[in-house]
Amino acid sequence: MIRVALIRHAPTAWTAERRVQGRSDVPLGAAGRAAAATWRVPGEFAGWRWLSSPLARARETARILHGRDADTDDRLVEASWGAWEGLDRPEVARREAALVAAGAAPGLDFAPPGGDSPNALWVRVKPLLADLAAGGRDCVLVTHSGVLRIVHAMATGWDMTDKPRPRIRDACAQVYRIGRDGTPTLERANLPLDGGGVLIHVQHLLGVGHLMRAAALARAVVARGVPVALASGGPPVADLDTGGARLVQLPPLRAEDATFRRLVDPHGRPLDESMRAARRDRLLALLDETRPRVVVTEMFPFGRRALRFELLPLLDAAAALDPPARIVGSVRDILVRKPNADRYREMADIASDRFDHILVHSDPAVVPFEASFPLADRLAGRLRYTGFAAQARNTTSADGRDEVVVSAGGGPVGPRLFRCALEACRLGGGGGRRWRLLVAHGIDGESFAALRDAAPDAARVERARPDFPGLLRNCAVSVSQAGYNTVMDILAAGCRAVLVPFAEAAETEQAQRAEILARRGLATRLDQATLTPEALAAAVDAALAGPAPGFPPVRMDGIEDSGTFLADLATARTVMQRP
Repeated sequence: MIRVALIRHAPTAWTAERRVQGRSDVPLGAAGRAAAATWRVPGEFAGWRWLSSPLARARETARILHGRDADTDDRLVEASWGAWEGLDRPEVARREAALVAAGAAPGLDFAPPGGDSPNALWVRVKPLLADLAAGGRDCVLVTHSGVLRIVHAMATGWDMTDKPRPRIRDACAQVYRIGRDGTPTLERANLPLDGGGVLIHVQHLLGVGHLMRAAALARAVVARGVPVALASGGPPVADLDTGGARLVQLPPLRAEDATFRRLVDPHGRPLDESMRAARRDRLLALLDETRPRVVVTEMFPFGRRALRFELLPLLDAAAALDPPARIVGSVRDILVRKPNADRYREMADIASDRFDHILVHSDPAVVPFEASFPLADRLAGRLRYTGFAAQARNTTSADGRDEVVVSAGGGPVGPRLFRCALEACRLGGGGGRRWRLLVAHGIDGESFAALRDAAPDAARVERARPDFPGLLRNCAVSVSQAGYNTVMDILAAGCRAVLVPFAEAAETEQAQRAEILARRGLATRLDQATLTPEALAAAVDAALAGPAPGFPPVRMDGIEDSGTFLADLATARTVMQRP
């Protein structure tokens, strides 16, 4: 399997006039050459083979981008538009509609008079891709709109009767993986050549909630046709679904323990100046490579203070781009309480001085930002409530029906909750129902095996599953901590819930969230300090005795709202003034 990057030629005079070019050999002209000269080929294409359509506009574009002439292949030439070549787009659309109304086949079979159908293009492009795959070398193909569209159709199943998803944008590379038989699979859409897209920085320290939320945001933006680079600073997570966003792993750091006082690398070595420099340099190089129109920081400046060494330089460099990137903060509903007012002032100062927008993933009718950030009024012109950022709301599962489902997020915390759950099950909590424990992959294999061996007959211990939201829809009651992502899944499922908020060291966020939900009748709260098998069994029984909360009347569309907002911001052609 190889990778190919397809690039449409730079604009010609006919492009500007919206005239159909087809096989007409229209050159670039001065404006097209000037545009191509501003494009920058991603460094990841270094060493790739270059091929071009034989038409002048493609050969010239390839020469400008590659620095020398590329080999040509006739199979990359544009489809013929026959008698319609030279007509403007509105006239072509009118004639196409008339032919379809008269019975001509739409979509892949449609051909203009004397021209090629997309299926005819398919017949010659598919063998080209197979030949390239047999050659075993990654390739950059400089070609035309018709070729880009047919490869996209092969990869996505698009039938060309409507608009492609995601949209194919000019001045971008479309990256595919090519199988041995020439079948393409979309890897990344719309990798910008002229700068653009969204860069998201995220750091998970103990659990993986921040990374999961950032990945969901990335997927939502990519689905709207805008490229995303996701820079992750925590330990790698296997099989992370980025939806086609480019995942860039920074030298990983994690919290040494639940106090979050010290950051360490995967081997337990404390963060030092060489690690700081390596991460900072990688981030700045990524910014220079992608030249995004939007930079998003997950939690900062309302958290991740220890990463100022890389985030402040990133924001400075983003603001110095031409045009300057828009700076956006992404923050959950509730912040951890800070020990003194100076910390809140520092957050507000950075947010007001450097950020254009703050996306608050909450419904203000339930949790206004000022409930945990006392200086929210200073940011009134920047705050945007997106609604709660629920993920995977349509996930289904065949398991979990009428069970007690126990989870503890995606990190290594939670063994005590799992041990208490096994004993609560043994005590008969839940009215004899089956208990299903979902153990995070952050808990080591030996500890997992010990839990599994200690399970009574009425309990099942297994690793965390991607169909967790579906399990919640089926369950009798959920037992969990009160992390943001888990609570979002609970609210989306409308299930009964017992929340045991994580409250070690100075952590207050989960306790405040659990208190708010319990006060609204959406959950039963059991504090970590009073957690025992007996107390957990009683809490589960109390939750089962009460009414199911159902779906609360709150906004749960935070991922979709944020994806639309960020995509619109990245594609805006005007530079908006900071409030």
